[in-house]
Amino acid sequence: MIQRIAMLFIFAITYYFIIRGSHRTSVIVFLMGLIIALGRIIENVKMEHIGFIVDFNTIGLLMGMMILVGLLKSTGFFQYIAIRTVKLGGGSFPRTILFLCATVAICSAFLDNVTTILLFSPVFFLISDTLDIDASPLIMLSILSANIGGTATMIGDPPNILIGSASGLSFVSFLGHLSPIVFIAFLITMLSFKKYLKAKTRAKDGLQNFLATDPSTVIVDKPLLKKLLIVFGCVLLGFIFHETLDYEMSLIALTGAAVGLLISKKSFEEIAQEIEWDTLFFFVGLFTITFALEDVGIISYVTKFIGGIRTEWLLSLALVWIAGLCATFIGAVPTTVAMIPVVRGLLASGANPVIWWALALGACLGGNGSTIGAAANIVGVSLMNKHTSQKIGFASFFRQAFPLTISYLAVSSAYILFLEFTGW
Repeated sequence: MIQRIAMLFIFAITYYFIIRGSHRTSVIVFLMGLIIALGRIIENVKMEHIGFIVDFNTIGLLMGMMILVGLLKSTGFFQYIAIRTVKLGGGSFPRTILFLCATVAICSAFLDNVTTILLFSPVFFLISDTLDIDASPLIMLSILSANIGGTATMIGDPPNILIGSASGLSFVSFLGHLSPIVFIAFLITMLSFKKYLKAKTRAKDGLQNFLATDPSTVIVDKPLLKKLLIVFGCVLLGFIFHETLDYEMSLIALTGAAVGLLISKKSFEEIAQEIEWDTLFFFVGLFTITFALEDVGIISYVTKFIGGIRTEWLLSLALVWIAGLCATFIGAVPTTVAMIPVVRGLLASGANPVIWWALALGACLGGNGSTIGAAANIVGVSLMNKHTSQKIGFASFFRQAFPLTISYLAVSSAYILFLEFTGW
């Protein structure tokens, strides 16, 4: 009983700092994990058990992709994509923003969402400054597009990386099951901003400056870019066929990163600044806390509570909404880490594997609802607040994003019912 009380206390402190959105959240969460070990609150939390406590497949996959993206970024590849996308808009503001948001969504399916926001936000700011318009709706669109696009694949969003590692589901399975709902959610988003985009149709003259820019001028190392794109393509192929090859996705990503470092002739120290160490330590701390909660039996209580829903389709719907609302108010990653043991317990009791997709859609799309829902939200809002005097706070973001999030979860519920009854 004392162990459970102690763990609940640590859990409450940890989530308090997560909800506050402190810049030192990763340090605090990691420290809480160490306190569990140092205080011997849980007997099984020892260094020799670290391989069972921390999901190093997730950590390795994240690190490998961060290195590859950092190498590609150094060649000017993403700036090239951004300028090329603007030129495709042909000077039309609605079409330009649509193409940019679609590009953000597609890139987020294969890159970290935070990286995508950091790469594309300067383009949105440049457009808003050139046209002398409020940048907040554009940044809001980019955040939503990044989170929605990241939902489509196993590597696009941290919750999906966690779920993929825990469930053993393939890259192709994620893409096949989640991309339809991602497409619908993207359409809902763009339609909700239709009035805003139409109101700016006179902005064509201001966008003409972009049309004169030659995208090829931003590529700083074309030979290296070609080699890195081949490596990146091979990594994606490895993800697609990882089940057939019988290799962990982390091994594929880390191998690609090592090859990329070799051909780029960059040292690890040079590219280390592109690795989001905060994110990695945040995950390690969360894994430790979740393991401890599971070890003292708290997770099993939650499993029994949710497992009390005997109707399969109701259970799946409950997971969509529980995960979605928790992701909005607590965060998508903490919600996913906490819910994975619950889902495992439900599956052991005979639940339909569709609940993995319910968790994925709930956590990824639910994370759109508030500033603390996903890392991309925090970064996007922070960039916005630095760029302009018009600040976006929790309340203003919530007013715009939460109604859309409810619509995403509603559509996801209908889709989960479709999966339940078709057996797909």
